[in-house]
Amino acid sequence: MPLSCLGLAKRFIDLVMQGEEFYALDDIYDVFSGQQKKRLTLLLSGYGCAWGKCTVCGFGKKLAEIHQKYPGLLRLDHGRLRLGLPRIDDVADLVAFYRMAVMLNVKQQPQWLYIYNGGSFLNADEIPLTAQIAIARLVGQHKSLDSLFVESRPEFVSSLSLARLTDGLKGKTLEIGIGLEAITDRVREVLIRKGFSRDDYGRAVGVCKNRGVKVLAYVFLKPLGLTEAESIDEAVRTIKYAFEAGTDEVSLSCAFVQEGTVMYEAFLKEGEEKFIPP
Repeated sequence: MPLSCLGLAKRFIDLVMQGEEFYALDDIYDVFSGQQKKRLTLLLSGYGCAWGKCTVCGFGKKLAEIHQKYPGLLRLDHGRLRLGLPRIDDVADLVAFYRMAVMLNVKQQPQWLYIYNGGSFLNADEIPLTAQIAIARLVGQHKSLDSLFVESRPEFVSSLSLARLTDGLKGKTLEIGIGLEAITDRVREVLIRKGFSRDDYGRAVGVCKNRGVKVLAYVFLKPLGLTEAESIDEAVRTIKYAFEAGTDEVSLSCAFVQEGTVMYEAFLKEGEEKFIPP
């Protein structure tokens, strides 16, 4: 019996990705509508996080493994990027991953699309502008999708960067996830090494509110250098601040140890210097 188009697509993806999953589908509760939503999560490798210095993040290591496995995928050329000229194949690859994920889940009719690229979707040095715009337009044209979620550092949040997406979405919801992590600048900038201030976060939230874009803040529970009690107090105060600043949602991220991170090195130590997750 001949394979269906979906079956052929799945076999092709499995062959190309060597079993590496790049999408997932689940049901998630929407606190605003009080309804269950089908969420399609898409993992786009992109060019990797331009910052890449956080003590708790292992996505850079994972991305390096993906690029090593698929050396022809997304060959970074900073010279072309500075001129606004990413490789045409890179844009096609990223859009193709979106198309494949949507096609393989067409019967499930997902309502939400979450895109994770291990960095900032709004940064053209990570996801080319033409790919950002193309994906937003495709989501805007999709019959069942009504919301797009992407992540970004605050310095890439501007009226222009948001407009590139909202124009294509044609009235559908856009939500930006930002890693606020901690209210105390020392905890965020020294212990977690996020590289931005609380004021930077507040400015980004203000820009989003002016554009009618929702904001989700990530809050990190127990970074390196804090006791259990200190980390709980920091998280509670951070959540309060996030909502006061105009954040729509908060995601509490309990520390988990990822290989290739400063936290992983501390986890391997013995005695008082050993990191113990919450």
